[in-house]
Amino acid sequence: MTRRIYLKALTLLAIAITFSGPTFALELTKDNPSTLTGTNSSDYTIAGLKLGMTHQQAWDTLDQNDSLVGIKDTANPSRIWVYTPDKDGNHGHSALYLVWEPGNANMKSITVFQDYRSHITPNLRRLLSFEAIDNNSAFKKDFIGYSNRSEVTLDIPSTDLKLKSYYYDDIGLEIIDKHSSEGDEVVFSIYR
Repeated sequence: MTRRIYLKALTLLAIAITFSGPTFALELTKDNPSTLTGTNSSDYTIAGLKLGMTHQQAWDTLDQNDSLVGIKDTANPSRIWVYTPDKDGNHGHSALYLVWEPGNANMKSITVFQDYRSHITPNLRRLLSFEAIDNNSAFKKDFIGYSNRSEVTLDIPSTDLKLKSYYYDDIGLEIIDKHSSEGDEVVFSIYR
């Protein structure tokens, strides 16, 4: 009898854990975590935008947010450029880039650009600094650890443009070191 009660209790616990949903949610514009280690980007939001959203859900979220303007990418119509509006309400600076793969209904990645840094919390802003790609940085070691892999994702010597990506697969994070004739900068993406 005791074994039967134990098995029922264990089964109920397994069901509760399975259907309880995520226990951790992180809004990058409000929460300032001390580390991203042990978290996953599928539980992050940026101004209400979340990986896995459909196009319609993303457009609805953007329509409800006065501080962001979305524009369909004409070169890649399954993607959306997101800008912070200027004083006239027109798109101003690049803030985010939302990516869906062709034929896939769920958002695959969100890239955060330098011009959006003032909208995210202090520790997350540091992901947009060279500290995030410096293996000697205490911030990198404690906040995200070391990348699983890295690769040059774009190299066009004739225009002096080179992108090197560092992937943190457990987190779902990509740090991108961009070198160009206009200067160097770091951006990051969350992905699933």
